[in-house]
Amino acid sequence: MRCPLVTLLLGISLFFVACKREEPLVLAGKGGNATLRITAVHGGGAEAIEDAMLYIKYNSKDKPADDRYDDSVACNIVDDKSMGAFTDLKKGDYYIFGTGYNPDHGDIVKGGLPYTIDDENMVYNITLNLGH
Repeated sequence: MRCPLVTLLLGISLFFVACKREEPLVLAGKGGNATLRITAVHGGGAEAIEDAMLYIKYNSKDKPADDRYDDSVACNIVDDKSMGAFTDLKKGDYYIFGTGYNPDHGDIVKGGLPYTIDDENMVYNITLNLGH
């Protein structure tokens, strides 16, 4: 009697394990169609940031402890704003960091924020405030 009972219990447990559905892991990074268009600001956005650099970390909502990022882009001044873009991105979590020089204050400014791309077929306009 034990053998059929053990076999039955084993079969039931295998059924539940096999039926468990796991969500596919979303891997952020290159290979998609999304664009993050970022405006680097300081002081409420009225001051252009000279020589601003933007950095991005894939699959993260936090600034990397080792300051290693997956990509970077130099900003250009467009309509008196410091702007840069990361293109061809997939859905997922990103951490964006920027640094530059504010000539009005004579300071190096930097700051970051987490961002999630939900729709791979969009252009996202983001304002990144660079504090002190």
